[in-house]
Amino acid sequence: MIKVKLKKSLLELKIDIDFIVNEKFVSIFGKSGSGKTTILRCIAGLETPDEGQVVFKDITWFSSEKNINLPPQKRSISFVFQQPALFPNMSVEENIRYAMSKKDEKFFERLVSIANIEKLLNRKPKNLSGGEKQKVSLIRAIARKPDVLLLDEPFTALDFETKFEIYEELKILSKDIGFYTILVSHDIFEVSKFTNKVFYIEKGSITKTGKPTEILPIKQYFRL
Repeated sequence: MIKVKLKKSLLELKIDIDFIVNEKFVSIFGKSGSGKTTILRCIAGLETPDEGQVVFKDITWFSSEKNINLPPQKRSISFVFQQPALFPNMSVEENIRYAMSKKDEKFFERLVSIANIEKLLNRKPKNLSGGEKQKVSLIRAIARKPDVLLLDEPFTALDFETKFEIYEELKILSKDIGFYTILVSHDIFEVSKFTNKVFYIEKGSITKTGKPTEILPIKQYFRL
């Protein structure tokens, strides 16, 4: 369980949110500029809220009241950004192994097999397609065995087939490893297809919470 309660004032936006993540795969959905990415960055410890708390299970990652603010490396999280952040001088295999906290050959082989990237292991990032880079970024993030995986619209530019393939792999790994996933997106189809619960954010506040089919205008969107 993840408890997030925070306030953060930006130049043109005041974020004031309070929610609890119980499900393994949830999304924060809203228009660009509504505060989605800032919330993820506060959870990760990349930005500091003005006040509030972020608690994972019984571990406090941030509390303005208790003066606790663990740095990102002390929070069991992995963050996948919109742009792949692979080390350009390392091969795919080296990128993945670098992220692993300890040597675990069986786990490494399982990640590679599920993602079907055996043929990419010796390549450098410059020799990968956009979809391949994002897939490797995701696998590297999961190689850390995080408790929480944060996704900041990393698959927006990908075609549907590649996106679907990556999400199917993510579901398998999430079930096996047991981490929570929080996806930030403004893609209504992506959210409705791949997440169990949606936190709908508007102008820095969560206005609706529920299953995608309950709170998103899916039929109107696709003109069904």
